[in-house]
Amino acid sequence: MRFGRDYHRHFVPEWSGFYVQYDLIKTHLNLRDTVDNSVQLLSNDIEAFISFHRGQLCAIDRRERALWSIFYEPQSLCTFHPCELNFLLCGLNDLLEELLKLQWFDRINQEAINRLLKKPRLIEPQGESSRLLLGSLRSQWHQRQQAQQLGLSRTRRRLQSSISRINEAIDTNEGTYSSFFTSVLGLPLDAPVFRDNLFRTLGENESDDPNHFLMQLAASPEVFSPTAVHSLFVFFVVRRSWRNVLMLLEHIAPPDNLNFGHDDLRLLVTVCVQETHSLGVSPTAITRSNQDMSGRSSALDVFAHILQLLEPANAKELFTSSPDDVPLLHLLAKNGLLEWCRLVLGRIRGIGEEFNITTVVLSADSLKLTPLHYALIYHHSRVVDFFSGTLVETRDDYATSDCQALLGSYLSLAVKFGKTDVVARISHITNPDVKSIYGITALHVAARDGIVDIISLLLQAGAGVDVTEHPRGWTPLFEAAVNGWAGAVQYLIEHGANTAVTDYGGWTAEELATYRGHLAIAELVKGAGSIEHTQSIADTSRPAKRAMIYRAGAEPGDTIVNLNLGPMQIERNSPPVQLNHFSQDHIGAKESLFSLNISAAGQTHRVRLPILDDRTNAPLIFVFPQGADLQVSFKIFRDDPEVSQDGVLVCGGTTLLESNKLLFGATRQSLVREHTVSILDSTTLDIAGSILFTYVIGKPFVHLQSPKYSFEELRKSGSSVTLVGHRGLGQNVTGREHLQIGENTVESFIAAADAGASFVEVTRDLTPVIYHDFSLSESGTDIPIHDLTVDQYKYASSVQTSHRILDTDEREYSCIPLFAKVRPRSLSQSCGVDPGVSQIRDRLKHTVDFKEKGMKSNIRGDVIQQPLATLKDLFDKVPKTVGFNIEIKYPRFHETVGAGVAPVALELNLCVDTILEHVNLYGGDRPIVFSSFTPEVCILLSLKQRAYPVMFITNAGKLPMIDVEKRAANMHVAVKFAKLWNLAGIVFASEPLLLCPRLINYVKSFGLVCASYGPRNSLPDDVIVQALAGLDVLILDRVGLVAKILKKLTY
Repeated sequence: MRFGRDYHRHFVPEWSGFYVQYDLIKTHLNLRDTVDNSVQLLSNDIEAFISFHRGQLCAIDRRERALWSIFYEPQSLCTFHPCELNFLLCGLNDLLEELLKLQWFDRINQEAINRLLKKPRLIEPQGESSRLLLGSLRSQWHQRQQAQQLGLSRTRRRLQSSISRINEAIDTNEGTYSSFFTSVLGLPLDAPVFRDNLFRTLGENESDDPNHFLMQLAASPEVFSPTAVHSLFVFFVVRRSWRNVLMLLEHIAPPDNLNFGHDDLRLLVTVCVQETHSLGVSPTAITRSNQDMSGRSSALDVFAHILQLLEPANAKELFTSSPDDVPLLHLLAKNGLLEWCRLVLGRIRGIGEEFNITTVVLSADSLKLTPLHYALIYHHSRVVDFFSGTLVETRDDYATSDCQALLGSYLSLAVKFGKTDVVARISHITNPDVKSIYGITALHVAARDGIVDIISLLLQAGAGVDVTEHPRGWTPLFEAAVNGWAGAVQYLIEHGANTAVTDYGGWTAEELATYRGHLAIAELVKGAGSIEHTQSIADTSRPAKRAMIYRAGAEPGDTIVNLNLGPMQIERNSPPVQLNHFSQDHIGAKESLFSLNISAAGQTHRVRLPILDDRTNAPLIFVFPQGADLQVSFKIFRDDPEVSQDGVLVCGGTTLLESNKLLFGATRQSLVREHTVSILDSTTLDIAGSILFTYVIGKPFVHLQSPKYSFEELRKSGSSVTLVGHRGLGQNVTGREHLQIGENTVESFIAAADAGASFVEVTRDLTPVIYHDFSLSESGTDIPIHDLTVDQYKYASSVQTSHRILDTDEREYSCIPLFAKVRPRSLSQSCGVDPGVSQIRDRLKHTVDFKEKGMKSNIRGDVIQQPLATLKDLFDKVPKTVGFNIEIKYPRFHETVGAGVAPVALELNLCVDTILEHVNLYGGDRPIVFSSFTPEVCILLSLKQRAYPVMFITNAGKLPMIDVEKRAANMHVAVKFAKLWNLAGIVFASEPLLLCPRLINYVKSFGLVCASYGPRNSLPDDVIVQALAGLDVLILDRVGLVAKILKKLTY
């Protein structure tokens, strides 16, 4: 679900201008643009992507041929010297890395395209022409994907084969021959004198006298033809014999035989980089001074000599253009060759004013990148400093649109990499409001990553604080707010950011922050003076809610397994799939080459690796026939379309989901739902990695399969806002502003109905009983409800009896509520004081709830205490016209951590089935709604029954964040979850809805009922705000008060 927000993070930096415009096309689809226009945009981007892919693959093939052509592609590697083999090996490995980079580029673009094609408006487009256009586009795209993967597979296989052959040759080669001279000069292998002299020349030390052997060759014109000179130059470069190269250039070769092109200089750079890597030295660290101190010739000396030999016209061509689209200076910057860059700029200064420094440093290649870009992308900081300083020092006029476009993209790149020093140096010669191909500025990038120091520098350089980006109409404030950067939001507001701006969908930054779960930031924006907007958010037609698709293939008695890859707890950052090296992987386990197949009961789901987004609301559903073992297998395949559609199996593993079901007894289970499966190498059976997943098993329930009640009946009644009494007449609290009846008791429910509630809320059910808190504490000990019998549960309230105690301490008297002192209950036998209250409070003082809240619900002295109730009691004693919101309080992991108890509870299916059975037996025609904070309970209620609506309760975004469940992290993910499982609606904590009331109708636009709960629902002003905004259901404590307010309210 985070794919769109993290899309830019997956880019190959130097190819960042060639990705599908995901945000732009998605925005067009969301904002009622015609489907045909959106499809045309997508079609154009697909064409551009395919074209770029072909160009890069051709470049790899061209470089591979050029590599082999140096040796004229001999048939056998046995003629190669080890030095030549190592040169080839390095070159082929570089090409393989380039191919893998292209494969990653394809992976991200393919994911973006496939996601766009799955958008609702493109799944079911309106109009025959749109359907035909989309059908053609999908068919062509499918064929092109296959062709792409096949081309990559063939190239990869060819490169890997060559690398394997060279590695074998290195292990067996004796190093006495050179394929180069045999092939190029046409000298026979049985010319031992020439070969021996040549290899002796290569072995001589720098201190030896001038090479007489090369001098003798120079005297033979038939040998020193231009071809021979070039061949010797290449040979010596490949062998890293820099002294002989210099001798060839300085003393032997005639000047008219020296004609250096791009390929020669690329070869020189490539070998130099290979040499530095083999020595473990950074190319940037090599300077003329330390080379001179060593007394040895170097590639840098050779390059300096070549530069002096170049004519001005040839130099200009070499510095600004290239047949393979990578000019010389770009190549040097990419490889971090600082001293080489200095030499180039020095040579440029010597050419004259008609060819200045700025022209070269800001020259763009076919990717629209300059040497500045390459140095920054490959993290060569000294080269970056050198070029940046050069630009600032030259003080040329950079006002042309081309210069500003290049400098603007460079500035954005520096911001992306967090290079504060570069931004500080370059921002004053750049227009900071220049937009990239994706329509964003450098300030948007800084705000998106929350880098306050860089935001400050850009604003000082004149960046527009309210400039809008193209795809969505977001200002930098939006970027910072959506991504949760409070410091950046604060700084932007302090420097004049307009908090009232709306984007193309009608959203404000405050609303987007609220919807994404950043309430503290939303409060910050609201406090800066944002205004209320009356128009709706995202005025777009939404497709009707689709029926639950997971039951489509299920038969009565089938078990449905909902499996999520990865953890469902926010604080858990473990990846769903971890791959180590395994036997059939020869290139380092690059995840972009693999796919994961998850199979069970004859059903298979295929997931491309790596997983690029949060799969919280992307479950894998498996239907198991009655009596089948719940076995799930995981297999990882290496993509190879030449072998099969699945590819080559490299590792796998299997798990039995119910293998530990008796670990805690037949009726108990762990609340830790994560499970890790080791995957084994298919050849060696060694552990090759692991799969982390979360699952819930839904077992069948035969009753309640026909609809009995829905929220449509409430809408037909004409009621504006439905009132639901929270835990009956209201939650018990420490305040004394109003009379309180013990919560979740029969009397409390009846009183709520009398006060005007259409529904009353029924909570925690095990036997099933009515209780809200995690544990029962009346005995003085915290005992989880699921560990009690029903008799123990009922007895807990009966122990609150009055006993005559004559010597009550005055301090105990001061703790008793005022109304108890003034008007003692008739059974109390002391002078205005009920001594039993003191005993009860003393008994509770060490329990968890009492320590946290200073009270316990339904306790004598604090409220009018009543006997605890069971669900059957309520069905029997509360009038049948009163509806029930049955909130199933199943323990959550963070609750057990807070209570300091083991994360073990009643088996989930047993818990839900017990409640459903009671509803089936005693529910009759009573209006009933199910709800729960626990996502797994909502899933099972949706799967097991069709009689009553189900609502998900979440405190999404409410501070402080207590619930660590990902599906309760924010309003956005909660809406996705409710839609996915066909829930009737969502019950939100009232704080986000009060902060941004327009979100109420936005949630309802998905076909969901929008409800709220919380203490602020008993405050008249807050009730009115939500009612006027269109809230469907209010769950509240002060039923009578709010009912009176709503009667007087005119909508």
